[in-house]
Amino acid sequence: MFGGKSSSEHLELRGRYATVDFKKVAGWAGIITVVLFVLNLILSGNPPAPEDGVGAMSDYLADNEGLHNLGFLFAVIVVIPITVFFAGFLIPFFRSDREHNEAFGVIIFAGFLVFGVGAGIGQAATGAMLLRGGGGLSDSTLQALWDLQAMGYGSALIAVTVFAGGVAMAVSRRGVMAAWVGRLSALVSLMGLLGLFTLLSDSNLGLLGYAGFLGVIVWTLAVSVNMVRELESVGS
Repeated sequence: MFGGKSSSEHLELRGRYATVDFKKVAGWAGIITVVLFVLNLILSGNPPAPEDGVGAMSDYLADNEGLHNLGFLFAVIVVIPITVFFAGFLIPFFRSDREHNEAFGVIIFAGFLVFGVGAGIGQAATGAMLLRGGGGLSDSTLQALWDLQAMGYGSALIAVTVFAGGVAMAVSRRGVMAAWVGRLSALVSLMGLLGLFTLLSDSNLGLLGYAGFLGVIVWTLAVSVNMVRELESVGS
């Protein structure tokens, strides 16, 4: 396979094939991430809006408690594949940064990190409420946890703007990935920006910000499938 190559070329080729293998694993991890995200959304049902009051929140948590707990479990498990996906996705961006003395990979990684922290805060608040099944919590505590959940998810949506925008800029400037990835990332960045309205506005327009989560799901699926198919064609 590596006949006629010098030892340094052998090492370079082995490193390249190892990278290809890991990126393929990362692509499959991204697909698993999407499946878990979708299952979590389905099992979570239709949660009440904050203005519906603590009574509606308590009823929501008590109804279909088993399904809510299963959805929460999927949300916890998703940490594993999404970490692998992000690690593989970032490889070409960090490589490009080293070659051009830039920091797009750092921007994307920082956005990913804030997204994870925000979503983690939201899930921690959700878990605290689910442990009680909507009962045993005072109205003020339930309202505070519900607000903390909304703030965590809202922060995650804002972070979408950072990492998707970083991807769009890197693809546009350096061609790190296919041009369609850059265009899709720019669109997702805009959808994430709408999440600001969930924190700064009480109008119905703020609800459009949650489209950012749908954007992240579509983006992750498209990029993951592309990573798997692209690397399969390289290996064939």
